[in-house]
Amino acid sequence: MTMRRGVWLSWLGLICLCGLALRWQKSREPVLFARPDYKVLADNLVSHRLLGENDEPSAFRSPLFPSFIALTRESWFPLRLPFPRWQALISASAVPAAAGLGLLAHSPLAGLLTALLVALDPRLIAEVPSYNLEPFFGLLVLAVCAALLCWQSRPKASRAVLAGAAVALSLLCRSTLFLLPPFLLAVFACSADLRRLRRGAALLLAASYLLLAPWAVRNYGHFQAFLPFEQGAAARNLYAASLGYVENTAGYGYQDVLAGRLDTAPLASPGPVERMRDMALAEIRERPLAYLGSTLRRLVLALGVHWVLWPLACLFLFWKRREPRAQLLGAVALYFFVVHSPMSWERRYFEPALPCLDVLAACAAAEAWRRARRGPSAGPAPAVRTSGRPGPAELPLPPAPAVRTSGRPGPAELPLPPARPPGWLAPALAGAVGTLHPLCAGYLAGETAWLRWPCRMPASALSLLRCAEAQAGRGDKAAAAAGLRRAQSLPADDPDIRARILIDQALLGGDRGLLDQAMSISSQTVRQQAIALQGERKYPEASLLMDRLVALGTRRTDALTVRGAQRTLAGQPRPAWQDLSRAVALDPADIAARVNLGSLLESRGRCREALEQYRRAVSAAESLPEERIPGFYLALARHYRDRLEQGRGPAACRKDR
Repeated sequence: MTMRRGVWLSWLGLICLCGLALRWQKSREPVLFARPDYKVLADNLVSHRLLGENDEPSAFRSPLFPSFIALTRESWFPLRLPFPRWQALISASAVPAAAGLGLLAHSPLAGLLTALLVALDPRLIAEVPSYNLEPFFGLLVLAVCAALLCWQSRPKASRAVLAGAAVALSLLCRSTLFLLPPFLLAVFACSADLRRLRRGAALLLAASYLLLAPWAVRNYGHFQAFLPFEQGAAARNLYAASLGYVENTAGYGYQDVLAGRLDTAPLASPGPVERMRDMALAEIRERPLAYLGSTLRRLVLALGVHWVLWPLACLFLFWKRREPRAQLLGAVALYFFVVHSPMSWERRYFEPALPCLDVLAACAAAEAWRRARRGPSAGPAPAVRTSGRPGPAELPLPPAPAVRTSGRPGPAELPLPPARPPGWLAPALAGAVGTLHPLCAGYLAGETAWLRWPCRMPASALSLLRCAEAQAGRGDKAAAAAGLRRAQSLPADDPDIRARILIDQALLGGDRGLLDQAMSISSQTVRQQAIALQGERKYPEASLLMDRLVALGTRRTDALTVRGAQRTLAGQPRPAWQDLSRAVALDPADIAARVNLGSLLESRGRCREALEQYRRAVSAAESLPEERIPGFYLALARHYRDRLEQGRGPAACRKDR
């Protein structure tokens, strides 16, 4: 059976429009801020030219996605759509991309079925009104699959490099495919049909990892540690897995696990990340069989999440077990689930693999239809051996040409299956990869320049602000004040920059009226700067900012809680107790204030009062809807409550009982 190209494209266009319409309608809903990290980082890239928060760099796992969001917000960018609309376009782009893979892997019918599955999948549609990276990362996974198919069709050095560059690009978005290159090399060694790709193994590995060098160097410069991808997430998930946990449930998940085992004071440390990896490895060494059993359980449960797609995918892989294209797609899909099994996971981790699974499932349906109609298909001609050992001569013969269904000339028809990817696919992938890599590199270069030479940048409000802060750090307050006055005279569309100029002027001159002006522009910026100063142990300056927030009644409960934490760290327990007590009086349901107050009371030996605060914090948190539960503070409150109830608190608490 053949299908006219025009008919196939018409059906594909209709399915793509349906998928786009469903996603565009979903994009009208309010933006979900369940995981706003990428939005925060993108805003900071635009306002501060720095991948982090304020002037604090971050070893975040995705420079690519924040860079893309930031690009859509740049004033010179011509397509300034709201990001939910961009997310709809990104998600809808997976429909034709997956259809193309289905066409390459099996037939036009498989391509159309794949497009239909991806277009109507409710899990893919649900991710649209958000800043979550799953739709974006799913496109990168499809690009990796397409690059591998291009490499398999023509095992050239340039295509091995293209496949590696696609993997490297995915690693700039999420570290999931970090072990995919060695995994693929193992697949090549085990499959006689893919052994010829081993010649490009060194190029695949080099392109996959060497392209990450600029970001590894950047993170080493900031953190004196080799952090090419992320900081914290893998350690948390591995630690939870070492204790036998399978899934990070919504709301508070693994943080309950962490707080139950790690005694970290909430006022003194943002989290126990630095200790988790060593504890996880120690736990695995002590109980390797238990960890192996939990890993297998996680793998089985992860595969069960897609219990309809996996049997169809396995059926297609069985039917086409000698087909290199099917083997490559199956390897990528299986790897995605295997690599998550050693760590606790969330269901969203597997959403980027859904289009690839849809391809395999649709190919199985198309193959079943073909077998039912005509019996098993011949497919590509078998390899012709010219020697007793595998070699280049074992290439499959080209498939038969397309068969016309009418006696008169008509539109071109697609053979089943197509011989190889079209000639334009590899250049198109190279263009996409070659565009997104420089996007990340451009923001990285800008960050380096702004941080190292702030006073040499072209005159702007941001450059003058950065230069003045550098001069103030060197003690040249007169030059810093002059630079801030000049910065204030220049136009600045970003309210964050205008507020920071006023804050720095107030800190240099002690003019509280300037702080009030900064508050009127952006109270959130005042709060962020106070926390940044606290991190630098500049407690008097941090207290000055928080005093204005409290005095003006802006975010009063939150301001009192933060100022109470600052005063505790500054060694002022009585003023800290007053602030936290006022915060609890203003909002009895403020869990953060109660946990901080309980911690302060416990440190003063008033353990019965501290226990009451922990109990009330737990009760208030558990009464909230699941999506609003403050997981970190709930976990800490439970841990400290249980510890005091079991008599495992400090010696002062045992006396207090």
